[in-house]
Amino acid sequence: MIKIPLIFLLVFLVFSSVAKASDQVVEWQQSPGATGYKIEISVDEGVTWTEITNLTYETYSQTTDAGVIKYMAFTTITVPDNVLVLARVGAFNAVGTGWRLEAGLFYNSAWKPPEASKGFGVN
Repeated sequence: MIKIPLIFLLVFLVFSSVAKASDQVVEWQQSPGATGYKIEISVDEGVTWTEITNLTYETYSQTTDAGVIKYMAFTTITVPDNVLVLARVGAFNAVGTGWRLEAGLFYNSAWKPPEASKGFGVN
């Protein structure tokens, strides 16, 4: 008789520990002389970094109000949910990779506010 509750407990534990993830769009300004880009993420506050493999990205240009043309790139990356995720982009060419270490981005799905209320009005 004890085997059935044990099986249900094991099934619950297996399915409750499945990691969830979400897709997020990231963008950056292109670097002169770069032949490509690398994106890395960290889920341990920057102690270790994991490169996102098979990175593909699209590019576009935009003109600022001051008339300056910026060349931009963007892609969609998959990041774990409910944990702080740090991300950084590196520009590379045949010589090596340049990382901007003083700036990057962070994301945590648990920090999102709830959806805005709807239907608010005067009766």
